[in-house]
Amino acid sequence: PLPTLHRQDNSWFGEPRSVRLGFAAAGPQRIEVLPEAADDDRQPVPGDLLGGSIDPLSAALLAGIEVAPEGAATPCRFVLPIFDGRRRYDITFKPERWESIEGPFFKGRARRCSALTRRIAGFSRNPWLPRTEEPEAGHVWFARLAPATLPIVVRLEADIGLGSLVVHLVRFARK
Repeated sequence: PLPTLHRQDNSWFGEPRSVRLGFAAAGPQRIEVLPEAADDDRQPVPGDLLGGSIDPLSAALLAGIEVAPEGAATPCRFVLPIFDGRRRYDITFKPERWESIEGPFFKGRARRCSALTRRIAGFSRNPWLPRTEEPEAGHVWFARLAPATLPIVVRLEADIGLGSLVVHLVRFARK
């Protein structure tokens, strides 16, 4: 699967922010970002760094596709090139082990993978969060919630500078 459109609207300290990305097979083609990089204290991402990149939501879906079944020789070993409209970064996944998870929704075995984020371009010159080590490291646990589903993220842990971020899956629904 390849992304075709990514849209994001939010508010940062009361100021509206938006991203519109249109994708082709080679990567992002139409990029609309407000505020623009110059007004956001960051350098724009050069076009030559965008080739083959995908949006963050597509990356989450592709991560599930790339995680191999339990018996695979090289499970959870891949790199996702991501462009969120402002920043370009790579997340490199590496296998660690199977663990039992006791989350609020998911309880069971999940594949734990390390996730290393390498910043490439477009990051703020004056970030409001203190920087952690480079590359930034975390862990992601993937599991299948039903036999015919892709593995999805059921837990995520990372140091975000102010403290630890822990995310648990709290709901799963089929349509």
